[in-house]
Amino acid sequence: MGVFGETNKSELAAFILYALAFPDNFLALVDTCLGATWSVSDVSKGSTVVIFGLGTVAQGAKIRGASTIIGVDTNPEKKEKAKAFGVIDFINPNDIDETVQQDIKRLTDGGVEYSFECIGDTEMINTALHSCCDGWGVTVTLGVPKTNPNVACHYGLFITGRTLKGSLFRGWKPKLDIPRFIRTASLDLIFFVVTSFGYLEKP
Repeated sequence: MGVFGETNKSELAAFILYALAFPDNFLALVDTCLGATWSVSDVSKGSTVVIFGLGTVAQGAKIRGASTIIGVDTNPEKKEKAKAFGVIDFINPNDIDETVQQDIKRLTDGGVEYSFECIGDTEMINTALHSCCDGWGVTVTLGVPKTNPNVACHYGLFITGRTLKGSLFRGWKPKLDIPRFIRTASLDLIFFVVTSFGYLEKP
């Protein structure tokens, strides 16, 4: 069987048309949903997740079965869209008195199991690590920093069990993961992405 041997034909057709029509958006979708939440971090069912810089990573976490998804963004207009992507709690750093990591630990009773830094801010990577729980918290960074590429983190964050990973369109296997992604996500994800960002009207 080929890459799409077990994929529904209508789903496959929509998926291919989307990829051909919007190649840049398709690559971003595959990178965030497959690369970050599937292969790199392997988000587990029933887990807690926080995302810094809202986008399709939230949908990827939702598809993987995360029970709690927290979104962090300074743009209040993303709050409603974030809910459609699966975000339960929305944090605007400009609207809270405590630090972001303190707010996240309060909401999750000790920190999340997975955190995703999608902004490209190396200081935010530190915040993402602090937002994870001790022992097994995983932070994945997807953003590409425009300034200051160096990450400065306290050694204690890692010796207590936290992990920092990077995801730049890697870690996924097209032959196995794309058909699985299509079957699991269904067409709702494709249509939601393209309509939410104004790429095309939903039929």
